[in-house]
Amino acid sequence: MARDREDLPSFRKAFWGAALLSLVLWIIPFGGLLIYPVTVLATWAHELGHGLTALLVGGELDSLELFAGGGGVAHTRTSEPWQLALVCLGGLLGTPLGGITTLMLGSYRRMVPVLLGSLVVMLALSVVLWVRSPFGMVACLGLAVLVGVLGWRLRPARRFLLVQFIGLQLALSSLSRMDYLFTGEARLGPTRVMTSDVGIIADALGGHFLMWGIPIAVLQLALLYGAYRFVDWRLDQPTKPR
Repeated sequence: MARDREDLPSFRKAFWGAALLSLVLWIIPFGGLLIYPVTVLATWAHELGHGLTALLVGGELDSLELFAGGGGVAHTRTSEPWQLALVCLGGLLGTPLGGITTLMLGSYRRMVPVLLGSLVVMLALSVVLWVRSPFGMVACLGLAVLVGVLGWRLRPARRFLLVQFIGLQLALSSLSRMDYLFTGEARLGPTRVMTSDVGIIADALGGHFLMWGIPIAVLQLALLYGAYRFVDWRLDQPTKPR
């Protein structure tokens, strides 16, 4: 069933409402605390991107760890430098690609409950298969319950807002953490320091980490702009007959 014409304004308002809410929460004091669940979701998507890429290139995914401070680690195993580089790239693109896919598919009304249901299943399944840190297990299961309840209780226009808000936050998380692409180190907690993803790519393939961080940043921005253009185009489409 295509969208009814009378639904179009509410869906357009929901999209821009999600965008405005994302911007406001970035600016206001304690806004980061209010969107903390989405911050954890973005970290989960990042680490899962590492892990799934490892499996796709023939490596192994042992476990995922998520920490209360917003960081995480994917414990993967690969045998070739190019595999390791792709695993790092998979994490860097995992969160924005997840957000962009959510934005684009979420512009189709039928896909909204499918996306919410799929997210619930993926969160729960990741705990069964890979997430092993206590905080990560509780956080992922809590997010699965939260998304499931909201998806069940909210009306269609508000479910659309929820999906677009999640998609925007995941896509925009690459902007809020873009400084990570321009450093050779990553800090997990006050004492734990690791080589950053772009640093690992540089070690594996050669060159300076900025040589890899800059084009990845440009790619993330291009993907985000493309998603925005697609959703804007979708909302402008005339209603088709049933």
